[in-house]
Amino acid sequence: MKFVLLLLTMCSSYSMASGWLTNDGSAIITSISSENGVVTVRFNANDIADPDQCEQANAFVLVDDTKNGDRQFSILLAAKSSKTPIKVYVNGCYEGWGQKWPRLWSVISS
Repeated sequence: MKFVLLLLTMCSSYSMASGWLTNDGSAIITSISSENGVVTVRFNANDIADPDQCEQANAFVLVDDTKNGDRQFSILLAAKSSKTPIKVYVNGCYEGWGQKWPRLWSVISS
């Protein structure tokens, strides 16, 4: 019983707000790097938000080695190459390199 209460307390104290990192779709990618299966994307935007209170609001990471991750990576590369603005939705934080980074959930390129 004590274990169940502890587990419930731990789960309830951790919440992910998730939301748009860029509401107006104005993010222009300034750099993309990949290290140990984690793609880090830095950008400039008019309306940077930080829905999950991660430490890096002007960057996000893609940590996904599935076909969906490949598709998102393709969109990011195309947007970087063409300087096309993107809209970014994040869900949770990824801890790496001594910091917390917003974790990419969805990307929209117009």
